[in-house]
Amino acid sequence: MLSHILVATDFSENAHNALRYAVQLAVDVKAKLTLLHVTEPEAFLAQTPGDLMDQIWKEVEAGVMKEMEHALQKIREELPDLEMPGVRKEMRSGLVADAILMAADDLQADLIVAGSHGYAGIKDLFFGNHTASLVSKSERPLLIVPGTYSYQGIRKMAYAIDFRSIDDTALQTLVELKEELGSTLEIVHVDVEEGKAAPAELENFTKLVQRLFGQAHIRYEFLEGESPVAALIGYMERSDADLLAMKHRHRHFLGLILGRSVSKDLLKVASLPILVFES
Repeated sequence: MLSHILVATDFSENAHNALRYAVQLAVDVKAKLTLLHVTEPEAFLAQTPGDLMDQIWKEVEAGVMKEMEHALQKIREELPDLEMPGVRKEMRSGLVADAILMAADDLQADLIVAGSHGYAGIKDLFFGNHTASLVSKSERPLLIVPGTYSYQGIRKMAYAIDFRSIDDTALQTLVELKEELGSTLEIVHVDVEEGKAAPAELENFTKLVQRLFGQAHIRYEFLEGESPVAALIGYMERSDADLLAMKHRHRHFLGLILGRSVSKDLLKVASLPILVFES
């Protein structure tokens, strides 16, 4: 279950939106929250004499902590009726993605949250080096929140997978989250190969899910389209889902999405928060 959420911020508007989302989610699942900022040391220490590094670092850290408190105060003003959870503030130094993942390990975070437009150089959800690195390296669930998305609770989750296989760990996490939030879960088949799953495969899959997790509030849908991305976009446009979950290496599905030829489609897919599980 989600008991500790780590939010990465660079103090951009999109990062602030991700923080606002994470705060509301933390309240709903009764999780503790850590706000993290990563400073790349070469940006300000490359030409600094050694005897001044400690002083400069303390000044930078003080500035970062002030920015964090300002961000949290802004959340309090934006959500005056929300009982804010306690928030731990952390600053790390190093390569952004690696430092975030190391902090998540050190703090035993159950979920990492980041904005879809984050650290300098990230243009959109999957094309920035930092976000792409997080997706490829993280062994913990990673939630990417679009910059314009507002948290309205999670009433319905969609899990895009292939009916020919099942991942107990990821599905268990979603089932637990579903129960915690009182939401529904729709398991969506995305066929990454030509032709759709045979009826027998679909029946076997649904029976397996029901045997493992029961069937309350779990639905199934098969997607059709010219491509997996097109099928998924069509689903998101007509669905009332509040969150899309997927495996980042599941049958190379995310690899298809990461292709440069579908960048415009990605922007549409990224209209919802995307929860990525490692393979």
